Amino acid sequence: MKVVKAIFKSTGGRVWFCVSVVLLALLIVVTSLTTTIFHSICNTVLGGKRPILDPTVEAKYESEYGSKDEVLEAGNKLNVQIEQEGAVLLLNEEVAKNKKSLPLAKGAKVSVFGHNSVDLVLSGSGSGSGGTSGAKTIFDGLVAGGFEYNKTLKEFYESGAAGDKRSSNPALSEGSSSAPTLDIGETPIGKYTTEVKSSFKDYNDAAIVVISRIGGEGFDLPREQNVKNGGLEDHHYLQLDKNEYDMLDMVTSRFDNVIVLLNTLTSFQLDFIAEYNNTAGYNQRIDAVMWIGGPGITGAEAIGSLLNGDITPSGKTTDIYARDFTKDPTWENFGDNTQAGQSAAFTENGSDATDYMVAYEEGVYVGYRYYETRAYEEGVQNGNFDWYEENVIYPFGYGLSYTTFEQDMTVTETLTDGKVTGYDITVEVANVGQVAGKEIVQLYVTLPYTYGGIEKSRVQLVDFAKTDVLETSGDNSKATFNFHVDLYDLASYDYNDANGNGHYGYEVEAGEYTFYAAKNSHVDDEQNVYSKQTVELAESNAVKYTVDPETNNPVANLYTQETMSAEDNEKFLSADYRLSDVVFSVNGEEYERKGMSRADFEGTFPKADDARERAYMENEKVALDDRSHNNTDVSEEVNKEGYSLVTGADNGIMLRDLFGLDYNDKKWDLLLNQLTYNDMIKLANNGAFQTEAIISIGKNLTNDSDGPVGFVNFMPGLSEHYKGNPSFACEIVIASTFNKDLAYRMGQIVGESGLYGDEGGNNLPYTGWYAPAVNIHRSPFSGRNYEYYSEDPILSGKMAVNVINGAGSKGVYTDLKHFAVNDQETNRQGIATYLTEQSLRELYLKPFEIAVKGKDDPAYSAKATEDIKEGSISGFKGTTGMMSSFNRIGTRWAGGDYRLLTTILRDEWGFDGVVISDYITVGALMPAKQAIYAGNDLILTSTSPERWNDSSKSNAEDMYVLRKAAHNILYAVANSNSVNVEVIGYKMELWLIALIVIDCVAVVGVAVWGVFAIRKALKKQAASANSGRTN
Repeated sequence: MKVVKAIFKSTGGRVWFCVSVVLLALLIVVTSLTTTIFHSICNTVLGGKRPILDPTVEAKYESEYGSKDEVLEAGNKLNVQIEQEGAVLLLNEEVAKNKKSLPLAKGAKVSVFGHNSVDLVLSGSGSGSGGTSGAKTIFDGLVAGGFEYNKTLKEFYESGAAGDKRSSNPALSEGSSSAPTLDIGETPIGKYTTEVKSSFKDYNDAAIVVISRIGGEGFDLPREQNVKNGGLEDHHYLQLDKNEYDMLDMVTSRFDNVIVLLNTLTSFQLDFIAEYNNTAGYNQRIDAVMWIGGPGITGAEAIGSLLNGDITPSGKTTDIYARDFTKDPTWENFGDNTQAGQSAAFTENGSDATDYMVAYEEGVYVGYRYYETRAYEEGVQNGNFDWYEENVIYPFGYGLSYTTFEQDMTVTETLTDGKVTGYDITVEVANVGQVAGKEIVQLYVTLPYTYGGIEKSRVQLVDFAKTDVLETSGDNSKATFNFHVDLYDLASYDYNDANGNGHYGYEVEAGEYTFYAAKNSHVDDEQNVYSKQTVELAESNAVKYTVDPETNNPVANLYTQETMSAEDNEKFLSADYRLSDVVFSVNGEEYERKGMSRADFEGTFPKADDARERAYMENEKVALDDRSHNNTDVSEEVNKEGYSLVTGADNGIMLRDLFGLDYNDKKWDLLLNQLTYNDMIKLANNGAFQTEAIISIGKNLTNDSDGPVGFVNFMPGLSEHYKGNPSFACEIVIASTFNKDLAYRMGQIVGESGLYGDEGGNNLPYTGWYAPAVNIHRSPFSGRNYEYYSEDPILSGKMAVNVINGAGSKGVYTDLKHFAVNDQETNRQGIATYLTEQSLRELYLKPFEIAVKGKDDPAYSAKATEDIKEGSISGFKGTTGMMSSFNRIGTRWAGGDYRLLTTILRDEWGFDGVVISDYITVGALMPAKQAIYAGNDLILTSTSPERWNDSSKSNAEDMYVLRKAAHNILYAVANSNSVNVEVIGYKMELWLIALIVIDCVAVVGVAVWGVFAIRKALKKQAASANSGRTN
């Protein structure tokens, strides 16, 4: 007690005690939190465990390159080719007799206009952003193409004199509740000085005008412009603003050849072309328009070769270009719905609640499927044959060339046991023009349709392929493609027995099927059709699919109110119960539909719900808040006679031993029996840019990361481990190439990056790739359209499956995303999405289905054909990874829906592999237990509260789903490049070592300080006592 009293009587003692208590408490709290709740975040930001590798292990996957730098160089070159083939020439008018605007002569002197010309939009922002370091510019491309450009004009735009730049991309969020205000950043006309204007005359062979628009994760594009900074009233973000109109006025009045480059990440409203080009003869004021999209780090280098004719443009539009975006059927039901004078929120007692919804009232009529069908029906029903021209500027699949092609098609029936099971289609292509170039075969079909029957678009893409460069004469001027189309490829999904035959599901109806080899989707204009052939499918060959034709597993309605039990409807489990019930009449007979119908577009056209219509129904809020799982099979499985689950066995099986084995091979049970409860729960819970190591079975830690442009990472700390990788053009640009070989090669380069991996870091490969992404361009205003391929599911799925197989040839598994119906960013986390099961299956699930089944012909990719010949791959396979999405389908979170992740994905389609969640920051909306029970195996989060923390090894159902999850994760990893290395141990994390050192130093320091402080206090006490005795 004397010592304690001495300490507290001494000022130094009191300071030491207080500081020591605070410091030690702080160290205890920090150490506890960083080694428990925030351990994953610290590993993500500061670096994780450091593997010790066995250098003698034999690699399963071999690189074709000598170093990671060589891969980067090859990827950069490939990206230039992607831009060369992905840029779309939309307009190319005559500027003089027999002289088109493009190509330009080499040596031409040009002026490049647009404030954004010196700051091209390379890609979108967010988790998959490719960065800007080392990016090529439009000026690099012009110099490479042999042009001289106006440096005075360029320097003006680079200076502060040109005015404010465009808005920066909004910060990444979980989905804003409204679109941001975005400034376009074009230079006001009054800022152009006399000196700048005088420079035009020396560089007047052509004016190149750059129009740019951004996009990104976490926000959608605004449906209005900022009038304070050049915006126009009643104009949206995807139209020109006042400063851009003024710039075009200036340019078109001074230059005879005006070329517009669209540096946009989605389609753009091009009605301004007609506003300028409204006179006859050669005084067209805008002479050429080329869409270049988001070209990635090196793509701008391609621009000069496209403008000078070294490369003949061959890209095609991946989306239709409507004349007025506000007349699109999605305009009223997208984003926050303020553009329709409404809100996207549910209402309670007349006020907006905190749950949000979006209704896909347009059904299957998305993009060209609406415009082509509406135009056809306007002509047939109303005699309005001008509707298409009045509403569409450029069709889907449209793009001009510098040369001319012809195509000839033949269609023959495929017979099995005397029944038609599909069609074999041969298309011969010939270059009959004046210059060499590539051509795309676009194969379309029109299906038999009955008013009041199954909803069907007038035309839809069936398949496509791209030639090599075709010369103008000789054998190399021609190419032949052989397509096979199964009847299943022509099936429509009848979710409500619209044709009255008693069948709910996919079916192929009897009638006429017309196939087209066409220039674009507008096949009702004969000028766009190279060749067509009609075949008659007899009633005896019509098919009603009760099982999937590939897996032979049952297919049935899962989201349809009409076929759902009363009990399930009371739980709001359908996805269509909030869609409008519309009634229309055909020949005096009434029909009822959910949403828009082809039989009466005008009468069933979508409208936004008002506040009264958005009010919670009785018990609907309960359904939206329900976090219980809907796994209907787990209880039955664990209660089967003889069921038991073994853990911790000593079978001597290592994960590497299962490389190449079937998912159902008996060896898997032996390996899974070796896992403990702790192994399984840690594996499932720790999916933040990795899969967890399990040393006992030789399962390595893996490096998994974003995104669709190549391996990147946006997380602080982790981003440094993903340097030196190619950053490709946006997916929409890759899709516009229509080139499956380029898609395969792009995926393969990503796989090559994966083999070299984190050099200088943990020295492990990049194994899991959060890509590609195949959500649909439902609206041009989706902020993330750049990251998705197209409005068309066939183009999306077939481009993706080639990317997937390219990456897989080098051992990278792809987490295809976002599964499913994540087609807007506004309110994306938890938004309730309502749609018919027909549109769900035909549009929004179809690209995922194609990618899961590996459904494409490798012969369309020269590199894939070569790899098959050499044995690198045996043929096309499906993806072994999938990423679920933030949104709900109906009231149920997609990542926690057993129907989606197990019944459809695994049972119907036959998927074997891992499903990972999107990044979970709000576990209340995305509960981990619900996810794992649904078949979402891996939880992508860095924080402990969002993990499954209440699982129990004594709960048979918990253990069953954890074992399933482990099997799925390990199957993907066992067949990946992770088996190229063998980790024999892990060194402690450097940050943890540093923390231990800090703790030790702090404790020792406090102790030493304490010794001196206590000694001093005791001396002072003794001196005081002696002084007292003396006195």
